[in-house]
Amino acid sequence: MDRNAIVDLGKMYLNNTLPKQFSQDSEVTPNDALRAGFNKIMGLTGDNKVISKKALRAHKVEVFAILEEIIQETVHEGLTDVLEGFVEYRNLALGDTNEFIVPDNKYFRVATISDGNGNLRRQRMRDGQSYQVPVHIKGVKIYEEFVRWMAGRIDFLEMIRIVGESMVKEVKSEIYSAVLTNFREGGAGTVYRQTISGGVPTEKDVLTMAKHLEAKTGAKVVIYGSALALSNLAIKYADNDSNALRNEQGFYGKIAGIEAVEIPAMHKVGTDEFIFEDDAILFLPQTGDKMVKVVNEGEAFILENDSTQRVDLQSEYLLTQKLGIAVVPSSKFGYIKFKGN
Repeated sequence: MDRNAIVDLGKMYLNNTLPKQFSQDSEVTPNDALRAGFNKIMGLTGDNKVISKKALRAHKVEVFAILEEIIQETVHEGLTDVLEGFVEYRNLALGDTNEFIVPDNKYFRVATISDGNGNLRRQRMRDGQSYQVPVHIKGVKIYEEFVRWMAGRIDFLEMIRIVGESMVKEVKSEIYSAVLTNFREGGAGTVYRQTISGGVPTEKDVLTMAKHLEAKTGAKVVIYGSALALSNLAIKYADNDSNALRNEQGFYGKIAGIEAVEIPAMHKVGTDEFIFEDDAILFLPQTGDKMVKVVNEGEAFILENDSTQRVDLQSEYLLTQKLGIAVVPSSKFGYIKFKGN
C-alpha cells in the first residue's frame, strides 16, 4: 500500500465509505491495512509489526504528512454539513488573498472572532468595502504512553478521528456562538425579530416571517433550529408522510410549506448546556452571500515534542490549523423567540 492508498483508506474509514473488503466479516480491519501501510513506509517487514520509536523518528516526516492530510480532510468534511445553508467556507493556501466584499447598499457590522479568545470584535463597514477575516492558530493535543508506542498498541485512526472531531467541535462552537449573538442583537425591526411570550409560533407566524424575508430578499427562506426548538412547531393539516417524518426525526420537515432544518446539538465546552437555544428559531434567506465566513488558511501541521523532556516519557502531539470566523449579516434575517411547550 503506497502513500496515496493510505490517505484514501484513512479518509474512507473516517467518512464511513469503506470498500466491501472491510465488511464486519472481514479478517482484515482498516486498522490492520493502515498499520501494514505504515509498516511498509517505515521499512518494517516480516513479523516485526511493532512501530518503534526509532522507526517513527526515522520516517516521521512521511508519517505525519499522511496523518495531516487525513485530519485536514476530516476537519473539512466535518464543517461542510447542515451549516452550509448559512456558512461560506474558504480553503486558502498560505499567502492567498483572504478578502471579502460587503455586497449591499448599506452599512453592516462585521463581527469577527478575535485573537482566538472567542470574543466578537465588531467593525462597521459599507457596500463595496473589502475586509479580511483574521485567522488564528488552533491546536489539539494528544498524549500517548511511550511504552504503548513501543508495543504498537496505538490506534492511529482513532487518534486521527479524535483530533479531527475535536477541531471541528471547537470551530462549530465558535460559529454557533457568533451566529446566536448576531441574531439576538440584529435583525432590527419588529417584522424580522419577534418574541412570543404566551406559547409557540403558529403556522401563520412562521409563514408571515418567511414571506417578509422573501419579499425583501427575493430568495427562498429556510427555518433553522435545534431539534428541540423545531419540535415545538406544529402543522394543522398533517398527512401520514409528514407525521412519519416527525416520528423519525422529532419535528416536521416543513411548516406552512417552509423547509425546517435541524442545527446539530452541541454542548458548551465543559458543560451539559446546549449552545443553541431550544426556544428560538432562525429564518435565513438562501442567498449567494452567506452570513458566516470561515477561512481555513494553509495546511494542518503536526508538531511532536521531545518525550525525553517529560518525566513520564509521554509523546505529545499538537495538531495546528489556522482558522478564522466572521459574521456578516448582509441580508435580512429573522428570529423568533418563544416559550416552548
